[in-house]
Amino acid sequence: MSTNRWSSLFGDNYTMPGDEPDAIDEIKEEEVSSPTEEPVIAAPEIATARLQRSSSDGDWRSTGGPLQTVGIEWNRRATAPVGMITQYTQRGQRKPNTFYDLGTVISAYHHLAGNPLPINKEQTLNEFLSPDGQWIQSKVRKFVVIERSIGHCLVLPIFTYSNRGLAARKGVAQEYIGVFDSESAGPHRSDSSNGFVLVTRAPEYRNVPEGSFHYQSLSAYAHLTAPIVHEYNISVIHEGTVVGEELRKLLAAYKNAQVDNPPKGLGGLGRGGGRWR
Repeated sequence: MSTNRWSSLFGDNYTMPGDEPDAIDEIKEEEVSSPTEEPVIAAPEIATARLQRSSSDGDWRSTGGPLQTVGIEWNRRATAPVGMITQYTQRGQRKPNTFYDLGTVISAYHHLAGNPLPINKEQTLNEFLSPDGQWIQSKVRKFVVIERSIGHCLVLPIFTYSNRGLAARKGVAQEYIGVFDSESAGPHRSDSSNGFVLVTRAPEYRNVPEGSFHYQSLSAYAHLTAPIVHEYNISVIHEGTVVGEELRKLLAAYKNAQVDNPPKGLGGLGRGGGRWR
């Protein structure tokens, strides 16, 4: 991606950092494609602390006794039961920084601090406890690259909300833009005033059927006001690309996205044409 691509869309005076040489560019594929060992998920009997809520200050306290859910054991020598996860398997590949053109759609793991969950809830592949006893929600999600920098880029997370789209988020629909598959049957209809853009699937997924994860759902929306940092050294899968007029529309919507009532004290300072954070 040329550093003047954004300027070609929004004016000659705009420059985008991120095309400088990076150590990642020198890494060979075979050096980054092998699985990497990570924490072992161990049986309940391996963990030694039980967490309960303190009535005085609401904090989680270690009280001893068996953990009520499957624990995460950081001792690599511990043996996990048959059928449980024993190592981290890399998903996708580490890409050079030049891969991350604006409009590139990737998929990678998205980790969030979970909402308060009952202490006796069983862990799943998508909800589990950190070594400190905090719930983490994790799933594979698609993202679209919206800004580039040195060593990382900003990406917009793409949500389908259980294939319901923005049906339950009409009050904040203006913070989203539809991100639909370019080969999906029309007519396309967006539940956001920002409309939608079309994604061209990566060549290796060109023939996947509708309903596949790699097929961009008609209920998929990018959250314009919630960009996150994606480090270039994180492994990803290339899902597709937003190009041409579709990219221009996406970047314009991102630049102009804003909250109707910004927090007090921010004065007139906004980012991206009034996008408050």
